Amino acid sequence: MKKAGSRTLSGILLILVLAAGYAIKTVTPNADFFERPFITSGPVGEIVTTRQFSAKVISVRYATELKEGSKTFTTGGVFVLARVSFTATIKETHIGFAQLESGDGRTFAATDRVTQNMVERSAVRLQPGIPVEGEVVFEIARSALGPGMSIRFATEEGFEVRMEGMVEIPLTSTEGAPWVEPKTVTYDPAVKR
Repeated sequence: MKKAGSRTLSGILLILVLAAGYAIKTVTPNADFFERPFITSGPVGEIVTTRQFSAKVISVRYATELKEGSKTFTTGGVFVLARVSFTATIKETHIGFAQLESGDGRTFAATDRVTQNMVERSAVRLQPGIPVEGEVVFEIARSALGPGMSIRFATEEGFEVRMEGMVEIPLTSTEGAPWVEPKTVTYDPAVKR
């Protein structure tokens, strides 16, 4: 009888140890938490500075059709064109990460359908103290338009921005968004120094 009681006690202890291990694992932050980007936020129209660069969203336009030179691009969603100014703060760098996040958490990278001189590595190298201005284009779903949208920029290429400085600009107004009527805008990928 002693053996049956000790087996039951061993089984209960094993279950308790496993439950404690599971609890520790679920409440302990993982690498994504510890290595998340350092986000600095600011409103449209103001300069927001992070470790390697500063950014300013000057204006935002919305369209259902884009004209770039002789090419015309249409979308079932919405093109969001953000006029931005970037300046390197410490050393030469580039903006390799541009993302729009909707109010419900969906993310959209800068579109690759048009020339993106502001966020392509080979196009614009930022020099300390010299602002560069141009537009960044995002193509998003119509359902993503609305309150809570924000744009994020970082210096890393692709989507690996762990422990990097990141600028986030909330888009508080969707004035001019093509809610009902299609709207065509002309897009110029040129940058100004």
